[in-house]
Amino acid sequence: MEKLSNTSDLLPFIKKNQSLIISGTIIVVVFILTVVFLIPNIQKIQEVTISSETKEQTLNNLRAKVTILDSIQKEEELFTLKKIIAILPEEKDVFTIFTGIDTLERESGVVITKSDLKVGVISTESALTRSTKEDNLSVEINFEALGSKESILRLFDVLQSMKTRLFTARRVKIEYLSPDSLSVSFTILAYYSPFPAKLGSVDSQIVPLSEKMVSLKDAIMREAMPVSEEVPDVPKGKTDLFSL
Repeated sequence: MEKLSNTSDLLPFIKKNQSLIISGTIIVVVFILTVVFLIPNIQKIQEVTISSETKEQTLNNLRAKVTILDSIQKEEELFTLKKIIAILPEEKDVFTIFTGIDTLERESGVVITKSDLKVGVISTESALTRSTKEDNLSVEINFEALGSKESILRLFDVLQSMKTRLFTARRVKIEYLSPDSLSVSFTILAYYSPFPAKLGSVDSQIVPLSEKMVSLKDAIMREAMPVSEEVPDVPKGKTDLFSL
């Protein structure tokens, strides 16, 4: 490209190199338009496309979730939930602990001779609250009992059943007293699990029960007794102690 000596040479120079100048101008304009308008718009289109795909996936998840929820038998599942709460309540619940211990004693045939479970202080000195490795909270209670070999074995069978509050035995010690009598001392953990504070987002997927969970649910339905919602009648004393 020739060097311009003065302004008078500018017009002839432009005429001479107009095709090159026009081409260069077009390239510059196209570059500016691409940087300023085209690339940002393409990025926005990409974002909208990704967002649309995400929303479509969310919508599909919601459709699948609604289908699963529609297939649930409400009354049956509520009844199952009551049974699950009976064996694994959301709090310590001394009532189900006492009824569970009573069931253990009655169905096994053992006689509980000593226990550190006391009404009114289950949340303090009488039982220790601890968290197991499975992150399930439990109340620890110590027991001593008498019974035959058969009744002691039945005791631990009932402990593993789903008939009562969920118990597990620890630190079992058996002492031979006579051919027909054994003494056993053990610690049981009565489990409880607070309800979650959040149930997850609306579009979260419902995780199906595993084969083991289904088997456990069936066992609970067969064995567990739901907690009664009826309030028992409590005898009241006289308002006038001097009346007959």
